[in-house]
Amino acid sequence: MQKSPRKPLGFTLLELVMVIVIIASVSVVVTVRFGAKGDHTAAFQADLLVSKIRHMQGLAMTWGVPLRMNISATAYNVSCVANTNPPCNTYPNPVQDPAEFQVFSVTLQDNLVLSGMNLEIDSLGRPRDPVTHAVLGTAQTLSLVVGTTKWNLTIYPITADITLLKV
Repeated sequence: MQKSPRKPLGFTLLELVMVIVIIASVSVVVTVRFGAKGDHTAAFQADLLVSKIRHMQGLAMTWGVPLRMNISATAYNVSCVANTNPPCNTYPNPVQDPAEFQVFSVTLQDNLVLSGMNLEIDSLGRPRDPVTHAVLGTAQTLSLVVGTTKWNLTIYPITADITLLKV
């Protein structure tokens, strides 16, 4: 009498590993898609603003021209203070960001509100008063608010050092 072939009683190690990999992949996709809103969060927008100010400072020094960050409640953009020197006499206002090949402009998301004076950076990278064009003597503060969360961004004179604090 012949014995019938034995049927496996469980899963192989390979099958278990594949199920774990599939579950892990699905959980990553779900977490990324339905988790934090990414570029819509106040913290991300505050960090982006700091990054854009530093980038504007670098452009002003590279191009050798003063640049202005025009601030409204829901957006900000960068323009040349005077259109007499290259590249300002060839770029439209707001200027085109050479790193991204598009207009240097950001629109805030999710009811974020930006407040503060326009910011100017001279050709040496120093912050200056947008009215008198003199180098800033005191720190300038911008505020980014959504609901009850507020971020203060402080730009210090001469060095243009930037601090970002959640208030």
